[in-house]
Amino acid sequence: MRLHGKKGVTWTALVAVVLVVIAAAVILPMGFRLYSQTQKAEDKACAFSLLMSSSAKLLGRELISPECQHRTYVLGEDNFSIDAKFNKNYDDSVDDASDYEPNSYYVTHFKDSSIDETTLKLEWSLDEFMAQRLKDCWVTVGEGSYDIFDEWISLLDCGNDGVYRECDTNSDAGFLTLARTVWDSVKNRDNVISYCLLCSAIHFEDDLKQKVPSTIKSLDEWLWFNPVPNTNIGYNVFLIKNTNAPSISKVYDNYTIQESQAIIYKKIKIDSALVDYSIDKYDIVKSLFNLNNPESVEYVHYVEVVDYQDLEKECSFLIG
Repeated sequence: MRLHGKKGVTWTALVAVVLVVIAAAVILPMGFRLYSQTQKAEDKACAFSLLMSSSAKLLGRELISPECQHRTYVLGEDNFSIDAKFNKNYDDSVDDASDYEPNSYYVTHFKDSSIDETTLKLEWSLDEFMAQRLKDCWVTVGEGSYDIFDEWISLLDCGNDGVYRECDTNSDAGFLTLARTVWDSVKNRDNVISYCLLCSAIHFEDDLKQKVPSTIKSLDEWLWFNPVPNTNIGYNVFLIKNTNAPSISKVYDNYTIQESQAIIYKKIKIDSALVDYSIDKYDIVKSLFNLNNPESVEYVHYVEVVDYQDLEKECSFLIG
């Protein structure tokens, strides 16, 4: 089962795409956040592709396949500058958090005099880096506003021997029924259907691995106690926006730099068929999103940090 890009689009569909392009040309100059001057060209291309694919639809069909290439980072100790500016940000953050939650892990850990100071500051820097990548990924998907992964079945290739042919609802009815069944039923290791966009792959050099503990437990509280740059909005508030969930827990618990990490956007399908299948299977979804009634929403989506090697287990379908 393959997905194609722009081949096989009808004349009417092309007209629809042109209209969306014109609309986008009007919207973008109005300061749409994805297209700020500070964004890298790769991020802009991916964001624009996702915007177009979520908007350019005709009679419920998605016409453009998102084309996104994840960004790769290799981090060593030299990537982090422990200078006067950093020290001020670090001290201010921990002191401010101490005023609100003096007994929190964030405060007690980063004020722990028994741990090497350089180690603590490198760990804090890694949390900051992860937070920035989570923010970038969430911005790339329109802060949860794009209909990513909707109606992709219309882009299936029904041709043979590498020659594209648009699927016919009559002659290819059997295949389309099977394809939709697969698309709507393949579960990940948590027994839920999850569609993922890989935003970043992060690898770590040996010098950094030797300085920082194997498991970092501070990211969740780092997101609570630190604001998105140039705003007064906490990362935790920014990342929950448009997730369809009243709160997120257990998403940003721990990560390790002994293994490569990935920043992903994940969309989890919530439907009555799965709930009826086994309500116990939804314990993880209900605890993750604090959902009292999973049937009340069709899906929840968010960005998270996962072990790179576990991507196939985390995602039913993956692009990027």
